[in-house]
Amino acid sequence: SPVLAAWGPCIFYSRLMRFLSGPDIEIPNMGTECDLCTHWEQISSTEYEFYIRDDVFWPDIDPLNGRALIASDIVFSYERQSNPEYPNAYLLSDIRSVEALDRKTLRVTLDRPDSDLLAKLASGYSKVVSHEVVAREGNLRYGPVIGTGPWKWGGDRNGIGYFLEANTEYYESGFPKLDKLALFFIPDRQTHMAAFRSGLIDLIEMP
Repeated sequence: SPVLAAWGPCIFYSRLMRFLSGPDIEIPNMGTECDLCTHWEQISSTEYEFYIRDDVFWPDIDPLNGRALIASDIVFSYERQSNPEYPNAYLLSDIRSVEALDRKTLRVTLDRPDSDLLAKLASGYSKVVSHEVVAREGNLRYGPVIGTGPWKWGGDRNGIGYFLEANTEYYESGFPKLDKLALFFIPDRQTHMAAFRSGLIDLIEMP
């Protein structure tokens, strides 16, 4: 759901590409830039190669134990997302194959040219996940929540909300700009507003 992708556990995960952001970027913006890659090349109208960063590591949590992110992690993630039973498979429907040419080189081959490919890879739904965690339970539903993004999972405290801690090993210097972040479940709109006005929460999403 959009909530999980934008505010929930999905923000622990990185993407191969991401949308441009920053103080000088007008929002909304559909421009893209590398997230887990250093750069990319369009080999032909249907072939792209992405070069994976050397400084991205999974957190030192079992079963990842701090290993480096490699191209085959992205292959696994995209092949998993392409499962027709998954709601976000449509984003990758024009992809014929995803190959790890080596540990740090990824090739994406399309069935036909797609000018939206980079935006689809930058989508909040196109996350990179680990095969070790999926293999443990068969899905990501029961965790552990382990991603290569700027945040680390701090638990849900019996369903109160999502609690995040800064990932001190995150590759991008200076991020995140907070030590901790708590996302609370407050279903009632009046309680939302009361919590905001009293300073118990700092940000609410208005209907």
